[in-house]
Amino acid sequence: MNKFVLSALALTSAGGLASAGTGSEEWLTLDREIESLASAQQASAQGSTSGLTVSGFIRTSYQNSSDVDVGANDLGGFSLDNARINITGTIGDYMLFIELEGAETLTSTDGLLNGPSEGGSVGVLDAYGAWNINEMFKLTMGQFRSPFLGSAQLSEQNLLFIDRTLLGYIWSSRDLGVMLSGQYDMLGWWIAAQNGLDSVGDDLAFSARVAFDAMGGANARQQVEGAYGAAEGTLLGVSAGYYQDDDTVVDDVMAWNIEGNLVMGPFSAAASYVDHDDGFATLLGGNYTEGPSIMALTAGFMFVPERWEAAARYEDLDDEDDTSVITLGLNYYAIGHQAKWQINYAMVDSDDSDLEADILGIGLTVGV
Repeated sequence: MNKFVLSALALTSAGGLASAGTGSEEWLTLDREIESLASAQQASAQGSTSGLTVSGFIRTSYQNSSDVDVGANDLGGFSLDNARINITGTIGDYMLFIELEGAETLTSTDGLLNGPSEGGSVGVLDAYGAWNINEMFKLTMGQFRSPFLGSAQLSEQNLLFIDRTLLGYIWSSRDLGVMLSGQYDMLGWWIAAQNGLDSVGDDLAFSARVAFDAMGGANARQQVEGAYGAAEGTLLGVSAGYYQDDDTVVDDVMAWNIEGNLVMGPFSAAASYVDHDDGFATLLGGNYTEGPSIMALTAGFMFVPERWEAAARYEDLDDEDDTSVITLGLNYYAIGHQAKWQINYAMVDSDDSDLEADILGIGLTVGV
């Protein structure tokens, strides 16, 4: 991703030398400038660097369906799915990350594809500081996503479809807390304690995930969906996660998951399975009387190298209406995930006829 450097260390001493006079104030100013220059040079010699880097992306889409009502009309309008700015700063072994989001307020409650919207809002998504303790350990503190589900960590800019899976939506929310993570050879791990559903109450939510790069080494770590930009050879990564939050506003809640991600040349496949206990039945909304076991399966094929990719996704929502979603997608990568066009066709099947729908979506993503 191309990034613009917004700030860097600037050292100015020549101007002070040129303007110094005979008065004590001028000489004190000159002394301070020389002292500042020496301190900066010493920090540089010790390998301490600082600066801010900014990046961002916009995702916008048009969706149409005669099966989804928006007021007195059928769904058929444009939406701003993401307008995001990411700010990263580093100083020595420490870094900060701030992610800002400006998005429209959705009026459609369909939840499968974003509908037309009104108004707008700007908020802070991620805001945390991190300490790289050494090459194997990292401590993060602030507001960030729970590490529970690997696919939920993916940036929306790098998605294979216009929208995330339902699992991705559920588990990509942010919370305040602390996380310790690390990587040893082919094994990565994350463990976090966050505020959870009782806000700043003393019952914290705990989550953990382990990931194993079974084939392909570090290249197997999932950073994008699909086969675009993947390293040569076969890449296979598997992971498992656990989440627990006791004494919440509804009940104790617990969930576990298992995921897999495979890339073989132009072919890609991914699977996610999350088992939620009964405490989630109320939290998730929809027609759930017990904790659902939600599954998502994805397959893709890059039929024109680094340019055109087709994909299909199946989701079983495990609700009382046996609702499932099949989404077909076609991507044109003008400049990879930094500039791409997407066409999606989602088909919702359910025992509840009000939930059944066919939805066409056309999306554009541009990021720098």
